[in-house]
Amino acid sequence: DNASEDIKQKLIGGKTSIHKEFLKIQIQQKREDLRNETPRINLPEGMQLYNLDFRNVGPEIIPDNSIDLIFTDPPYGAEYLYLYGELGKFANRVLKDGGSLVTFIGQHNIIKIGNLIQNNGLNYIWSICVKHSGHSARVRLSGSMITVDWKPLLWFIKGEVSNNPNWINDCIESSTPDKVVHDWQQSDTESKHIIEALTVENQIVLDPMMGSATTGMAANRLNRKFIGVEIDKDTFEIARHNLFNFFK
Repeated sequence: DNASEDIKQKLIGGKTSIHKEFLKIQIQQKREDLRNETPRINLPEGMQLYNLDFRNVGPEIIPDNSIDLIFTDPPYGAEYLYLYGELGKFANRVLKDGGSLVTFIGQHNIIKIGNLIQNNGLNYIWSICVKHSGHSARVRLSGSMITVDWKPLLWFIKGEVSNNPNWINDCIESSTPDKVVHDWQQSDTESKHIIEALTVENQIVLDPMMGSATTGMAANRLNRKFIGVEIDKDTFEIARHNLFNFFK
């Protein structure tokens, strides 16, 4: 009853399943409930959230050379590749000398993404393996059949020498995320691992595409300050809700 006519036609044509579409409707309803829930407390000190396109965030909002770590998860599709060049440019402005940018990427565009970020002034340091939990994905690409058991994080720094204060393990055993509030939500295992290794307490962590605020919750849990930027209004409200719940 709640599905669109397009979904009903796909069901009739056998292009989707009732179970799959029912789960989508449940998830959408929960998101709607979260969006409509009235916030109960103000955000804590040491945290700032902006419902903006990070490309429009100027020095009057985030000053030059002010951020210790950027940890983010942009969308992976080919149509979003340009964002990595913009991310590199933005990171080169806001990071302190020696500060780090760590970003999730889609594996099939790893060379293009690395070049886009480096061409905007940052230096590549290392790749970090995030081992999937649960079932493996399967990808068909250029005639090849690939079972995907991990996803990469690329690590860049501003300048020649990193400020990271600790040893960092370059393989992370992930945990299963709850994707109810956001389709691309990651587990917090990765963000805690990166934040703890590359910053110290009271330093500033920034996520310019913060999604449902997984990075923000991890940063606060580790006594770091957090700035979150999110372009999508609905996703921004979900992030606010998650942080309100986290701190209540």
